[in-house]
Amino acid sequence: MGGLPRLAGLGGNGQLDSSVAAEGLGLFAVRPDGSTMWQRHLPSGHSTPGVGDLDGDGHVDVVVANDEGTVYALDGRNGNTKWGVGTSQFT
Repeated sequence: MGGLPRLAGLGGNGQLDSSVAAEGLGLFAVRPDGSTMWQRHLPSGHSTPGVGDLDGDGHVDVVVANDEGTVYALDGRNGNTKWGVGTSQFT
């Protein structure tokens, strides 16, 4: 596993969904019944995801960093990338 799971209402239906990073497999969002909402394969290992409404659109986003130093913000509803930024220029 790449990090600890995070619980948040990703689907907007009042239920707590899980977002979890799995080493070598990517990032998953899982519904309370155990079914997969979405999966994203992102390069390299992953940190524990962060969750919150980053852009004020009323929907929860998922933020995760990988071992290559890239931070991704994903739409919690479908896993689509909102943005990604490399952090190597800051070190």
